[in-house]
Amino acid sequence: MNDNNFIKLNRNCNGFLVPSGDQITLKKNTLVKITQSLGGDFTLYVKGNLVKISGKDGDAIGQKIKKTIKKEEQFNENIIWETLKTCYDPEIPVNVVDLGLIYNLKTKQISKNQYYIEIKMTLTAPGCGMGRNCTRCRK
Repeated sequence: MNDNNFIKLNRNCNGFLVPSGDQITLKKNTLVKITQSLGGDFTLYVKGNLVKISGKDGDAIGQKIKKTIKKEEQFNENIIWETLKTCYDPEIPVNVVDLGLIYNLKTKQISKNQYYIEIKMTLTAPGCGMGRNCTRCRK
């Protein structure tokens, strides 16, 4: 790898090893290379390992995430599908919907402004440690 493609972290930040999902802290001045920046999160190459960091830590690698909040007047199931499409496998640049990992989505209105949402899905690999860290899909 060309050292020119690496950048130094400008502060400490938390991350998750891919694919184990083990939490680690990346130290300031560690050399990293961005391998993927999809869905608002980043996958970094760090000393022979892949590490996923949250978009909120993008400033540690000199990146900014544009946040757009769209307020809907009425419930719309399409918003759920569009949000699921922002959940990317950290090793490959494909989202969980297009990968075919979402088997079923059910919604049920439980009060005027509350809905119960049930999503049946699988992980890309049995025992994938990253499943427990996909906070974007759990919102």
